[in-house]
Amino acid sequence: MSEPLLQISNQHIEECGVPPLFTNDDPDVYIGYFENSHGEQLVFTYDRNSKSFSHPDA
Repeated sequence: MSEPLLQISNQHIEECGVPPLFTNDDPDVYIGYFENSHGEQLVFTYDRNSKSFSHPDA
């Protein structure tokens, strides 16, 4: 399929830079997204093989 399942608008200011791009090409990597009531956003990944979390700011 070529249509995105989920598309999230970036709430950050331009000075924060280009937002990261995430794909679901690796079935062993879980992608999580959280946004609070203030509009603060966090995207993280979890690698099931290495059992490690990461996010772009880490």
